[in-house]
Amino acid sequence: METDPQSNRFKKRDRVRIDEGTFKDFVGVVDLVSDLNGRAVVMIKVPGVRGSTPVELEQRQLDPA
Repeated sequence: METDPQSNRFKKRDRVRIDEGTFKDFVGVVDLVSDLNGRAVVMIKVPGVRGSTPVELEQRQLDPA
């Protein structure tokens, strides 16, 4: 069984830039990485919202910041 090379692309506390979707060009910090489904939870700062907001994305939507 072959593993997806994207599945372990990031780890907790990595700074990433979102490169597609609603939050394109936002920079955040990886909070959680799922090896099973290739997704990551990224904490971003949304203007007008106090504190950080968790956003679940596919790792292919992220680039190292």
